[in-house]
Amino acid sequence: MNLQTVVLLLLGIIFIFFGWRCKNETNEDILTSLKGLAGLKKEIRELKQQIRYVDAKLDQTISVVMENEIQKKQSAKEKIKLTEDKLELNSSNSNIKSNNSKMYKDVILRHGQHMPVPKIAEQLSISQDAVSMIIRTYQRG
Repeated sequence: MNLQTVVLLLLGIIFIFFGWRCKNETNEDILTSLKGLAGLKKEIRELKQQIRYVDAKLDQTISVVMENEIQKKQSAKEKIKLTEDKLELNSSNSNIKSNNSKMYKDVILRHGQHMPVPKIAEQLSISQDAVSMIIRTYQRG
C-alpha cells in the first residue's frame, strides 16, 4: 500500500464517520418533515376534491331551489288569477241574484216541484232560455 492509498482510505473513513454522524441528526428531521409535507399534500388534494363535490352539490341545490321558487310564483299567480276570476263571477252572479232574487227563487221552487221548463216560463212570464239558465246556474252551485 502506498501513501496515497492510505490517505484516501483514511479520508474515506473520516468522511463516512462525519456523514454517519450528521446523517443521524439532520436527515431524520428532514425525513420527518418531508413525510409531514407529503401527508399535508395528500390531505389538501382530498380537501380540494371534497370542495369540488360540495360546490357541485351546492350548484344543483341552488338550481333546484330557484326552479321551485319560480314554480311557486307561477302557481301563486295562477291561484290569484283564478281567485280574481271567481270573485268576478261571484260578484256578477250576486248582482243577478240580488236584482232578480224573487224570480230566481220562484224558478228554483217550481223546478224543485218538478215542473217542466215551458210551464215555469209561462207562469212567470219569462223566456224558457232564462229559466234553463237559472236552473243550470243553480245546479252549479
